[in-house]
Amino acid sequence: MKAFLSHSSKDKKIVQQVFEGLGAANSIYDSESFEEGKRSAEEIISSLSSTDIFVLFLSKNSLGSPYVINEIDYAIEKYFSGRILSVLIFALDNSTHEDLPDKLKEYKIFRTTKPAQIVRIIRSRIIDIEIKIGSVTDIFIGREKELSELQKALSLPLEEMKKAISIAGWDGLGRRTLANRAIKMIFPYLKRNQPLFTLGDNDSIEDFHRKLFDVINGEIKNSKDWIDSVKEFQAANENRRIEILLSLIKEASSAKEIIFVVGDMGLIKENGDYQDYINKIINALPKTPRPSMILIHRRRIPIRYQTNYSDVFFTAIKSFSVEETAQLLSAHFKQNEIDFNREDLNDLLRFVGGHPENIKIAVQYAKQYGLDQLRREKSDFVDILVFRASEILKRIEVSSLASAVCIALLDYHYLQIEDFVTCIDASDKEILEQLRYLEDNSILERIGIYYRVSPYLVNSIVRSDFHEKYTKERKKIGDRLFNTIIDVSEFDNVSLSLINASTLVAIRNNSAEHVSFIAHLLLPSHLLTIAREQYDSQNYSEACTLCREALKNKDRLTIDAQIEAYRLTAMGYLRQSKRQEFESTIENLRKYRGRFAKRNYYFLIGFQAKLDGKIDTAESNYRQAYNIDKKNFHVLRELASILCLQGRYSEAKIYAKFAYEIAPANPFIIDIYCEVLLRMSPPDKIKSNNIILQLLNELKTLGTDRGRSFYDEKMALLHQISGETQLAWEYATKALRRAPNHYGPRLTRIELSKILGKSKEIREDIEILDQINRDSKDKAIRFIVDRMKIEDAITNGNLKRAKALLDTSYTLPSFVRKSFNERLKTLSK
Repeated sequence: MKAFLSHSSKDKKIVQQVFEGLGAANSIYDSESFEEGKRSAEEIISSLSSTDIFVLFLSKNSLGSPYVINEIDYAIEKYFSGRILSVLIFALDNSTHEDLPDKLKEYKIFRTTKPAQIVRIIRSRIIDIEIKIGSVTDIFIGREKELSELQKALSLPLEEMKKAISIAGWDGLGRRTLANRAIKMIFPYLKRNQPLFTLGDNDSIEDFHRKLFDVINGEIKNSKDWIDSVKEFQAANENRRIEILLSLIKEASSAKEIIFVVGDMGLIKENGDYQDYINKIINALPKTPRPSMILIHRRRIPIRYQTNYSDVFFTAIKSFSVEETAQLLSAHFKQNEIDFNREDLNDLLRFVGGHPENIKIAVQYAKQYGLDQLRREKSDFVDILVFRASEILKRIEVSSLASAVCIALLDYHYLQIEDFVTCIDASDKEILEQLRYLEDNSILERIGIYYRVSPYLVNSIVRSDFHEKYTKERKKIGDRLFNTIIDVSEFDNVSLSLINASTLVAIRNNSAEHVSFIAHLLLPSHLLTIAREQYDSQNYSEACTLCREALKNKDRLTIDAQIEAYRLTAMGYLRQSKRQEFESTIENLRKYRGRFAKRNYYFLIGFQAKLDGKIDTAESNYRQAYNIDKKNFHVLRELASILCLQGRYSEAKIYAKFAYEIAPANPFIIDIYCEVLLRMSPPDKIKSNNIILQLLNELKTLGTDRGRSFYDEKMALLHQISGETQLAWEYATKALRRAPNHYGPRLTRIELSKILGKSKEIREDIEILDQINRDSKDKAIRFIVDRMKIEDAITNGNLKRAKALLDTSYTLPSFVRKSFNERLKTLSK
């Protein structure tokens, strides 16, 4: 694929550098392709016939050149015939749209004289076209009812036309495809690709403004325009801000565009209603012949709130029926030229469910390994569906370039093709191949002009050691992005993705305040993003510092983001044993109303009690949090863990199972669920329990990252319960080598020592646990130590010592204390 560089010879100095950056394989340039000053019409036509992108270097010089004017005429003719696929215009002086020939007035102008930036834009356009040419057409099956209802809503007369459309449903179910198909049928004159952006969970009205500005004007605005726009919006009062947003939406509508907004908590408050500013935008939208906005999110707006939006059409997309799933599976097999029969379909239907993402993965599996193997090894396929993150990571790591692409997206969330060209040292062909591969395998997805890592993968990757393996590559990527933004002048074009990525780099490097361009564009949401990263990396002090900085401007955060900042700060203080700071933070959180704030408040109080060894208090507060939100897997996990510590396995199973259904790829949840089932399983049936075996396999796959000992611990417990003492001892010892300060395998060894009569080893392990307790901030271990000492005294027949220990142990929860008292009473008879 080649770009034709149309320019005046007087501008040759810049264009020569662009040509050198692109290379002869990707560009046609007169001093290389023609004799200087002797370009004939035939030569121009011939060259344009072998090119895919027409690039005009706009200047007073080029507009005064008859050669350039002829090239423009021929190029436009080729463009409308479909031979040339794209037109790019770079202004090298103060020339404007008014100076352009009429045929070019509708095209956007990039304003930059920097060859490196021009090269990046051309390269990204080349890759973008290649991807679109080679992309597989989306298959649209079913949805007739939803499509018909949406078409009816779009066909209403002006006075009845809805101002906005709300489409709810899980990622991957075709929400955007449905909307685009209906729009295309009713409004065929609209542009093919509608402006689209995604709101993050902590995004505020300022983020909304920037992203809206970006999809409407971003490509043609320079850095000065960006800063001016941001300053104006930041200084405006609430009513003026809504006016600015409405003006941008009106601008898009005048350009025959409908704004698509994808988001969850960024769009919707914790109570299920739209964010206040979204509410105000919807109500202030003017009546037009078509909707101005399409709002796409997972949660459906509750009926009690829908009644407040008479100008919004609400619809929701459910998973496919069995018949629709069979059609979609068949269509994908045919598209990939995979032979199949009815028996194949029936055999696979119950494994893919009604979700298109699972169907795509099944087809990729069949394409790579064959349909016969897919049917034979359905258990492997099921593992891939639930735990595909780990297997995908292994595939990514085979290629350093694939890893670099994923690292860049994990660190900077949303990137354009131009950003990949900027931050990754690779050829256009290599970047193109990796983007295609990663998207085809559902590792990446494209939303409008941006790429992101598929949501189902993010949490699993964050919990792995993937980032740690590529520290040097991460730094290189960050440095390239940061150096690019530093080099931007006020007249250069700059994208929002580059602004956001460079801002995150600057925060990580503690240099955001020292770069004026970034300082103007820094948002509290940027600080909160890095605070979350720091907390996950166990840099609790830095996480707290960043949260405090974000909260200095908390009026620029949504209410939910403010609550998240206080929650993260409180957790960070607890991890550092800064109780006074924790109490102050929790008091701030307590002032917020709403279920989200209350649930976090009780969870934090429960977590504090657990760290203090106050198990009864922890359980009580976790139950308060659970009663507020019965679907939060963090609360479910902690409740199951607290109950499991007390030996209340039948109760723990209820919460652990529910947590596993919500978050089946979370190793901490798999671990606690596996332990509960192991403890409850009869010894003679433990090895034939398919659920336990599946969980153990999942722990083996996911649970060993960052030195975790989950798998070895549970294998030790399994062999202990089934009577294989020596194997159990070996696994427990192996687990301790991985995690010497973790009490689980040491408890298993103590129990095994009782069976093996190793009294010395029992005392040694209890002593080590005691030392861990003294050194650890987690005083829940104190309860474990006290319990083990009492158990040891009972085992040795020293009931008097056991009673004395029981009377002086303040950490024992009431359930355990009652159990010990009953045992001692029975033994004393």
